[in-house]
Amino acid sequence: MRELDARLSDGTPLPLLGMGENVDLSVAMLAHALQTQGIPIGSSLERVLRLIAGPASIAPFPGDVADDLAQSGSFRGEQFWRPDDLDPVVSNLVRDLGHGFLLSCLLPSDRAGVRQILKVSFHWRIEPAEGGYFTLALHRLRASLRFASRSIELPMTAASDASSYHLEFQTPDGLDCSRLELPSGGRVESPGMLDASGQPVAHVHATYAHPPTGTARILLKVSRSGLSANATLSTFLTATIMWLAILLPGAKTALIDSADGAAALILAAPALLIGLTAGQRESALAAWGLGPLRFIILSCSMGLFAVAGSVVGVLHEPWSTALWWTVASAASLFLFLLLVGRIRP
Repeated sequence: MRELDARLSDGTPLPLLGMGENVDLSVAMLAHALQTQGIPIGSSLERVLRLIAGPASIAPFPGDVADDLAQSGSFRGEQFWRPDDLDPVVSNLVRDLGHGFLLSCLLPSDRAGVRQILKVSFHWRIEPAEGGYFTLALHRLRASLRFASRSIELPMTAASDASSYHLEFQTPDGLDCSRLELPSGGRVESPGMLDASGQPVAHVHATYAHPPTGTARILLKVSRSGLSANATLSTFLTATIMWLAILLPGAKTALIDSADGAAALILAAPALLIGLTAGQRESALAAWGLGPLRFIILSCSMGLFAVAGSVVGVLHEPWSTALWWTVASAASLFLFLLLVGRIRP
């Protein structure tokens, strides 16, 4: 699937059916499933099934109709079956087609009877982690410093409907995939159900006779390269400049005495370069772990700008010393944490 373009493994495009044709197929599939349960398909029930399989823009919302029908077996006072008469698999099918839609493509006739690999790429929403604001913020900071990994559950669609189920995860830039695993599903775990290689594209596969009770899980860690390396370099540069300015004999006095601001360029120039390294874009998934690193880089940049401003504005004591020591200490602390995180496995 490429933006609703279906292709074979050799790149040959496949025609996709339109909305009306997909709705007809969905209604026929639901009708057949209900008939296997001994439920007759009359004109009234067919209209309800067409409402369920139709577009979400119509009123009432198809998902609400599907939920009511699957739960009670009735719609708007008309009883079609008793809830206990319906198999859970058929009931779930009614709900699924109410909240989603069927997208069909046409395979060449020479592919009939040949095992096919269907590869579907989709956008999925990550549910926010539970916990208080401080706890979540601390976990996010620990993950960005490489002291912890982020564990995310991945949706598994129709895992038991195919001869084999494959899951591929393309790791966003700035992150490393340390582990991708499938649930056992009541069977002995095989090597293909776990990928801990750390490659940019993780791949696992398994065969499920029944839908698995668990879900796929991935562990993501901030990469040592990219923004993490920029943050380490930025804190090192900031800490080095500030400690040299503080500890070298006469350095601070020389900077402050140059009230014309020329010496402040020594601080403002690296501050600008550090700030530019934070101006990268990434996916929402990567932004969760890289956001604190971007904050550290911007803090170093703003700290150097503040010190340069204190030179130009001739900030009085003891505020000048307090500002310089604060910037130097904060940069050193972040540098220490980043270096410790980089040597962790």
